[in-house]
Amino acid sequence: KAHERRVLGVFAKPVHGASAMQEALFSTDTAGEVKWWCEYQRSNALHDGAGDEPSSAQPRNIAVMQSPVGERILCVEVCWSNRLVLCGDQKGNVMAFMYPETIGSCERNEEPIR
Repeated sequence: KAHERRVLGVFAKPVHGASAMQEALFSTDTAGEVKWWCEYQRSNALHDGAGDEPSSAQPRNIAVMQSPVGERILCVEVCWSNRLVLCGDQKGNVMAFMYPETIGSCERNEEPIR
């Protein structure tokens, strides 16, 4: 499930060291919650226009982060080398969330981290 409240933003970031077709997706809600989703590679046929069927791969939630001040998040950036998710909110606050190395590659199979 995306969020209990309305989703306000979706941000896509290429996964460091992965093919150009793999992205980390971040969704945000009205209370400053950020969810990290992994989108897996789609077939080349879909990107070449040769395939008529949509991809069956679904994004998977791998992390949940919460703004300590509970304001709407307006920007998300990832620093892959330092394992940080950086967020900025509507009041000008900037926050950084460190993530374990195991989820940087989008290969986590367990429940989302919090």
